[in-house]
Amino acid sequence: MTPLKYLLYPPKAEPPAPYPLIIFLHGVGERGDDLELVKKYGLPHYTEIGEVTLPAYIAVPQCPAEVRWDEVLDELDTMLAELLANQPIDPKRVYLIGFSMGGFGTWSWALRRPERFAALMPVGGSGFLTHELERLKDKPLWMIHGALDPIVAVGGADATAARLSALGSKFGYTRYPDANHGQTSDRAFADMALYRWLLAQKLYP
Repeated sequence: MTPLKYLLYPPKAEPPAPYPLIIFLHGVGERGDDLELVKKYGLPHYTEIGEVTLPAYIAVPQCPAEVRWDEVLDELDTMLAELLANQPIDPKRVYLIGFSMGGFGTWSWALRRPERFAALMPVGGSGFLTHELERLKDKPLWMIHGALDPIVAVGGADATAARLSALGSKFGYTRYPDANHGQTSDRAFADMALYRWLLAQKLYP
C-alpha cells in the first residue's frame, strides 16, 4: 500500500484542543503526484486565498492518477488513522466533504466507515449508491448540486434525495437552479453557513 500524499492545514483559530478535522476529496482533474493541483478548487482553494478560515484541521489527500477514490479506501483509512494518532484531533468531530469525483468518494468512504464521520457534505457528486443509503440514513449530511450541471447530471442527486426521504433521513439538499458544475463548487465551498452547519455536528454526545 502506497501512502497517499496530502496537504494538512492547521486550525486558523484557537479553540481548546482537540480540534475538528475536515477531509476534502478533490475531483478527477487534480489526481496525480503534484500536491499543488489539489489547491485549485474547493475548500483548499478558498483556504489558500484566505477567503475561508476555519477553527479546524483541513486534510486534502491526493488521489493517484488513473484511479478513483473508491479504489484507495484502505489508503484513506491509513491517512485518517495517522492524523488521529499524531494531531490533536477530536475523533467525534471528523467531517468528510468532496467535489465531483470527490463527492462520489465521500459517499463511498462513508458507506465503508460510517462510524468514522460526524457529518458528510458531497458536492456535485451523487447518484449511484441509492440502494445502499440505509446505512447512512441517520448520518448528518448535506448534498449540494447544480441543476445545470452537464458533467454530473442533477438527476442522480435528485434520486439520492428521494431515497433518503423515503428512508426518513433528515438531510439537507441545496439544489442551485442556475449553476453548472464549476459554479456549484464555487458557491458551496465559499459559503460559510455550510461550514457552520458542518462544524456543529458531532458523532456522539
